[in-house]
Amino acid sequence: MKYLRAILGITRSDKIRNEYIRAELEIEPLVKSIEINQLRLFGHLIRMQNKQEAKIIWQTRICEKRLRGRPKKTWDDAVAEILKEHGLNWQEGKIKARNKHEWSKFEHN
Repeated sequence: MKYLRAILGITRSDKIRNEYIRAELEIEPLVKSIEINQLRLFGHLIRMQNKQEAKIIWQTRICEKRLRGRPKKTWDDAVAEILKEHGLNWQEGKIKARNKHEWSKFEHN
């Protein structure tokens, strides 16, 4: 944000919101970019053949005892959350991701 403020010649003391600065420069938030990349990788993994190493590793589940406390958030959990925000569950997301052209339109919404 410091760099973006400098481009516009705005300082923090001007008390202008980050959303306004991003809108002015037509830059999307970093979180949105990360979500788009996660959805793109999810679609890529779904369309992979089952014998490819990347898909085998992704589908592998490790059987180990969990530690006390809240479970760690996995990549699958993060993607499921993004899908839920877009109104899809995991199975619907997998079905939609099989069509590359439809999925590329979806991931940018």
